Amino acid sequence: IRKNGERSVESSGNFTYEKSAPFIKNDSIFDIASITKTIPTATLALQLIDRGQLSLDDQLIKFIPESKNSDRDQILIRHLLTYTLDFDFKLSDHKDKLPDQILKLIFNTEFKYPPGTKFYYANASAILLGLVVERAVGEQLDKIASRQIFHPLKMNRTTFHPEQFSKDKIVPTEIDNWRGLVQGVVHDESAYTLQKKMVVSSAGLFSIAPDLLNFLEMMLNRGKLRDQRFLSENLVDSLLKNHLPLSIEGS
Repeated sequence: IRKNGERSVESSGNFTYEKSAPFIKNDSIFDIASITKTIPTATLALQLIDRGQLSLDDQLIKFIPESKNSDRDQILIRHLLTYTLDFDFKLSDHKDKLPDQILKLIFNTEFKYPPGTKFYYANASAILLGLVVERAVGEQLDKIASRQIFHPLKMNRTTFHPEQFSKDKIVPTEIDNWRGLVQGVVHDESAYTLQKKMVVSSAGLFSIAPDLLNFLEMMLNRGKLRDQRFLSENLVDSLLKNHLPLSIEGS
């Protein structure tokens, strides 16, 4: 995106390493993996904060009383957004469990460090945040995202439901020992399992480069695009600040 608003999207490569594989085009659809944590999950939470429907200092148990962690009274929405809950395990290690078992693990696991004291990038934090958004609004995440972000930003090929597109339009992710060729389904293992029960907010969104540019242009314009405001300027500015000055360094 140039300062004058012009765009340039140049695609290259093939769907697979085979020379005969289709060329990637500007409308080729990708599993955008953990970008899902931001688009739409964190963005929807920030919109709720903008509107006063959610606060950074709201307790998680206000929305998810099933949380039985011994720190449950101290877990705040800000900890989900800043990834400062130290789950200290990989959800992918539990991919063979049932969805309810995985959720129970997320709700009940004990942290290695108190909430807010250590940065720990985890799918579990994003899954909790997505559940908070759904319960605050009273609707499924995919429907909220379509109404609040994808449709107004004209992200017409961005979806949690790639099955609506022909598989030959979707770029494969990899050959997985667990599932074989992964194409048109979420690559993330725990999200793949959880999708049997819910719309997963940590991974599972599919999109194209031009759609993502629409979102990025909105962010570069401090929350506004085509006379429609998605986030307040003050909130966008706050995203550029360090919110973890006291955090213990971690992975």
